[in-house]
Amino acid sequence: HDYRKDFYELIEGFTIGDGQNSGTSYTRCHPTGLLELHDGTISVGTWLAAGIGGGDGTIRQSGGTLNMTSSSRQFIIGLKGGTGLYEMTGGTFSNKSGVYVGGCPTNIIGVCQTGIRDVLPGYGTFSMSGGTFSTTKDIYVGLDGHGAFNVGTGGVVSAVNMHVTNSYDSVLGETVAGALSFTLGPSSVGRIDLSGALNLAPDATLSVDVSACTARKSFQLLNCASMERPFAPENVTIVTDHPSLWGIAQSANGLRLTCASGTVMLFK
Repeated sequence: HDYRKDFYELIEGFTIGDGQNSGTSYTRCHPTGLLELHDGTISVGTWLAAGIGGGDGTIRQSGGTLNMTSSSRQFIIGLKGGTGLYEMTGGTFSNKSGVYVGGCPTNIIGVCQTGIRDVLPGYGTFSMSGGTFSTTKDIYVGLDGHGAFNVGTGGVVSAVNMHVTNSYDSVLGETVAGALSFTLGPSSVGRIDLSGALNLAPDATLSVDVSACTARKSFQLLNCASMERPFAPENVTIVTDHPSLWGIAQSANGLRLTCASGTVMLFK
């Protein structure tokens, strides 16, 4: 669906790309749903989900306001075998509840479902290059599936805590870990601001792509009040043609991309 009206009344729940008919069955046609928001306002009164039960759901926001008004219903990107994508290049997203990228357990959703899709992981991707994304609660990446959270050339993400998690998937027989990444433009990158903690699972990964960056300066990638543990060195990747120039500084106050600086000395 492509919604282009100027204003929307309160919607009591919104699912995009739902492949599950009920708690015990799912469709076999691999449905696809698309929501595009360019201007105006959408207000969602309960939960919002993209990609459920084998379906593909995509939200593209380049402007306008997407507002979730419930403090107890979640925003979920990729749930129970579904694949969800949220792309933000502009506009405002505001939320009063948790944000889940890559699965969300049913006890958190507040519903009881049984069926084949309930044992499958969700596949969720968050991608931002502009705009403002905020929640008054926490962000979970990979809590019950594959989660990828990317901040590109611009934009600001605000939340209380961020959890880049991992879990063992009994169906796939493997550990599913969350991934955090940043992609720089020629001279800019977006930022994550947490009023609380950055909590990292041991296998959580961090990738920073500076291949397009021509500015030779450091960038603050993430601000937080505390960090449970740093990313393990083997799980940190910097994509660059000049590996000696760039580094990642991890501290209790966040993540910073550092650029080596030097002094030119002239001798006569």
